[in-house]
Amino acid sequence: MARSLRFMSCAGLPLCLMLMQVAAIADVVRLKNGGELRGSLHKGSNAASQQASVTIDSLSGATVSIPRTEIESIQVRSPVMEEYISRSREIPHTAEAHMQLADWCATKQLRAQREEQLELLLELQPENEQIHRALGHVQYEGEWMSRDDAMTKQGYVKHKGKWITLLEMELLGKTEAERAAEQVWYPKVKQWAMWIGGRDARRVHEGLTQLRSIQDPDAVAALWNYLGQNPNADYRRLFVEVAGQVKGIKPVRRLSQCLLYEGNQAIFELALGTIDEDQKTEVIKFCLPGLKDASNDVVQRAAIVVGQFGDERVIPDLIDALITSHRYKVQVPDTSNQYTVGITPSGTPTMLAPGAYGYVPPEIDILNRLGQLPFGYEVHSTMPRRMRTVTVKADIHNSKVLGALKHLTQKDFGYDQREWQQWWAVQKAAS
Repeated sequence: MARSLRFMSCAGLPLCLMLMQVAAIADVVRLKNGGELRGSLHKGSNAASQQASVTIDSLSGATVSIPRTEIESIQVRSPVMEEYISRSREIPHTAEAHMQLADWCATKQLRAQREEQLELLLELQPENEQIHRALGHVQYEGEWMSRDDAMTKQGYVKHKGKWITLLEMELLGKTEAERAAEQVWYPKVKQWAMWIGGRDARRVHEGLTQLRSIQDPDAVAALWNYLGQNPNADYRRLFVEVAGQVKGIKPVRRLSQCLLYEGNQAIFELALGTIDEDQKTEVIKFCLPGLKDASNDVVQRAAIVVGQFGDERVIPDLIDALITSHRYKVQVPDTSNQYTVGITPSGTPTMLAPGAYGYVPPEIDILNRLGQLPFGYEVHSTMPRRMRTVTVKADIHNSKVLGALKHLTQKDFGYDQREWQQWWAVQKAAS
């Protein structure tokens, strides 16, 4: 590899000044052969430049020129960001170390990096209220989560920086004429939905016939209200069948909700098959945020939809969703305030190792009093242990996300997000 080296003289510079220069170096050039150079890029040597080579002042004090054909990627970072990355690689995975680095990030106004360290700290102290509050988390149904997740779970959506109900959101986007046209369908669909749940075979047949004949986009709101949100899977399946035959983009929002949140695999696949060519862009708009959902099931279903209907524009979102963190509530034995009792060979009662509370059965007590247990005994309770609920955090490797990436790119870097990001940066630079 042809390189020109111009070594810069450092004679006469104070040692402290040299160290300050090294600390300020921030840029990274990664080579296709796996090598890496850190230093300060010369003007015109960034990724967007058309120059045939890249020039960087390296850590050793040398000026190195590298042909672009040998470069995998170029990253330009601020000095303080470079210092954070170095610190984060060196610290041990302990609560004290992460807390100290989080405090340092706060002094340097590195908000995202501070949150990153607090998230790592939560892995070690998942129930630490102060950390949760520092991250802006709130408690909802006994679980800590972001405020956005809590509002979403309560059925709110964010519109222009404010949280509003889904109904309010829908009404904002509708004219008075549209609302009036939709309102006409509510009593009709309600009556037909009641008929199909009754015992009169004639009414059941009539209700199904009327519902399956609907093709008016204005009926989708009523269909969703009386069928799409029904706990009975047969009603939800009927909603997908009817809404899926309605043309245009009006049914897409509700079909997208089925795609993201429908736990019945058969209904999910049915909804997937109803999406027409002219609805794909709208489906992506509604389903792409699902890649960041708190539920991993939603993330996986969103990946299937995005992989099937998306294009190269969704690749960065899929890369970010390759590995996602989720919190789960699990039951574990609660051994607090529980103990086991026994008798030593000398006949002295004793408390044994922590476990379930033990008692002395009458037959054992009689044998002991008769001297038939000269070596003492232990009694362990057979009663079930008390359980307690704890929240654990797990990083999930999302197979459906990887499958979507492989389908769209014809590449396979596994779950190595850095490798995917580097590849994508090269593709963008080349285009």
